[in-house]
Amino acid sequence: MCGIYGFTGNPTKQTSGIIKKLGELNMSRGRDSTGLALIGHKPNIATIYKNIVEADTFFRDQKLITLLCAYRRQPFITILGHTRFATHGAITSENAHPFKEGDYFFTHNGVLSNFFELER
Repeated sequence: MCGIYGFTGNPTKQTSGIIKKLGELNMSRGRDSTGLALIGHKPNIATIYKNIVEADTFFRDQKLITLLCAYRRQPFITILGHTRFATHGAITSENAHPFKEGDYFFTHNGVLSNFFELER
């Protein structure tokens, strides 16, 4: 199954390293894709960054490093991380987590067998 991890609070110089370590520790829970939702609270900004690579590769991506540095300047942030083990659906960027629906960010662990029922 997948790995879910996160952070909410005032970021410090150590925040990016902690998130990286949590992602790498969660590789045993999923190696098919890795993603982060980064949410800044003043001003309200949000980004989802994900890729179909293992966490140890994901966290070496220069674009992600730049994003993490930019969000570190926020007074308060929320980070939602996910490592995916594909139990259902193809291994694609679209199927990687986190994902956004309206104003909400989501991730889950396992198969939602009643997804279409829930969506209605």
